[in-house]
Amino acid sequence: MNEEFLEQAKERARVAKEEKEEKYYLTSIEEAVSDVYLSDMDEDLLKKFLQHCNISDDLHSSSAINAFVQLGIFADIDGKITPTGIGDLLFGKNPQLKFPNALIRATIIRDGKEVVETFEGALVKQPEQIEKWIEDNLDSWISRKKAKREKICEYPMEAIREIVTNAILHRDYAIEGAPIYVEINDEAIVVKSPGLPVRPLTLEQIETFSAPSLSRNPKIIYVFDKFDLAEQRGLGFKTVRSLPKEHNIPLPKVTFDGINIVMTMPFEYRQDTRNDIDAALERGVDFAKTHQLFSKKEYAVGLSIAERTAERQLQQMTGLGIVVKEGSGPNTKYRYK
Repeated sequence: MNEEFLEQAKERARVAKEEKEEKYYLTSIEEAVSDVYLSDMDEDLLKKFLQHCNISDDLHSSSAINAFVQLGIFADIDGKITPTGIGDLLFGKNPQLKFPNALIRATIIRDGKEVVETFEGALVKQPEQIEKWIEDNLDSWISRKKAKREKICEYPMEAIREIVTNAILHRDYAIEGAPIYVEINDEAIVVKSPGLPVRPLTLEQIETFSAPSLSRNPKIIYVFDKFDLAEQRGLGFKTVRSLPKEHNIPLPKVTFDGINIVMTMPFEYRQDTRNDIDAALERGVDFAKTHQLFSKKEYAVGLSIAERTAERQLQQMTGLGIVVKEGSGPNTKYRYK
């Protein structure tokens, strides 16, 4: 009586086993790439990576090669070792030959002048290059508030570092012809990173800097972490979330232009006549974004303002649909909408 059922069950088990054994990739760059060879890899970078991983074996030893295969930097195709897209991007001598979009185009537009620069090469080398360029092109001054003098930039470099590094780490390298863009103008620093967030992350989570740790490029993140270029725990937004409180500057504005996630980092709070939001209220909007659910008292304490002022601003934001009111009386809370 069960013979037909058992045959069906065996067939389902066979199909399930084949599907499980089939290689699954988050993105196409995890696959082996054609026309890229081991000789195209930067051996010095690979040796440094092994050192960071506490692997003392020779670069060409079977144990080192096996480690690179396990990490997805190399692939073993029928006994032949070949670089993957990730391996070429991270450690290639010239990965732009295969991935011409894997670069950063930087522009500064100030005082009526425009200067353009391009940063390419292995991904692990790009953060230092672009950070130095940004720091060199931002206004700065020497602070004497502490016993030791320190250089102060017009925008906190640690926040810029997090946003630019995130652009490199989380962008979609499968989108052809789409590099990362960085622009410095008189009002803001703008960073464009190709691709929407990997599902199930949403643009709204990025906008409020509350996104959990999830990326389409976890292996790139792992290598950056070993080089002390990034943290694996999350998107690195802790410093960014503190900008309004620590530096009295706005949170970056997050938008999507159809190809890129666009992070606009204004240098200061300004009147926004389009939405009838003045600078004081914009600080309140930033507080709401980063706290999500809060009371009037928490809002007042967080912005160091009187509760009467807090109540007036919350009424304005409720009327504009920025926050919604939940509960009543002493238990009233406000939720960012």
